[in-house]
Amino acid sequence: MSHNSIKVNNISASNDDVDLTLDSIVGSATTDQVVAYNGSNFVASDPTSSKGYDLKFAAFQRSGGYGANPSYTFAINDYFCARVNTTSYTKYTAAGFTLNTATSANSVVTNGSWMESVDIPASTPGTYLITATSTCRNAGTNVTYQLESNSGAFSAKMFSSDGAWYGGLIGGILTTTGADIVRLVIKAKNGTIPIPSDLDQFFFTFNILKLA
Repeated sequence: MSHNSIKVNNISASNDDVDLTLDSIVGSATTDQVVAYNGSNFVASDPTSSKGYDLKFAAFQRSGGYGANPSYTFAINDYFCARVNTTSYTKYTAAGFTLNTATSANSVVTNGSWMESVDIPASTPGTYLITATSTCRNAGTNVTYQLESNSGAFSAKMFSSDGAWYGGLIGGILTTTGADIVRLVIKAKNGTIPIPSDLDQFFFTFNILKLA
């Protein structure tokens, strides 16, 4: 009978523990290397220099509360406004990706605290995944949204009704060759849809990811 015979990669256990280092698993390794599987063995490898996406813009509300003025209501083709340009929101903006504040030309308010769209700079052409969320809480109402760029719609439509308190998720793929602007647009509605209150904003997020 043998005892204490557990081995991992030909290393024997000591007091029920198997002391392993990167070298003991993959052989000689150098600083900053990682363990990778090559199809049959684990080997020392350099970390990949690229990933599947690169976050360029993100915004979500982390705190705060306010009442939405019911006199500000959306019309068809208005840009959806989100109150993200305040200290209660967390935002990440890569160089050149500009948050555009709400203007009377496209939105229901003219106010620097509210976002209506985001610029994608000409310096970073490529393919992007853009996502957003929405809710609709007013009794008896519903609203349909779609993501648009300067060239038009690039996503399927998203429908939210007063019965779906936790809203929906919309996403689309956009390829740019120069400067562009992305936004969430009201395409259809039933009833009066006011500018969102803090309850809606706590669910709202808008994200732009550049795909590798």
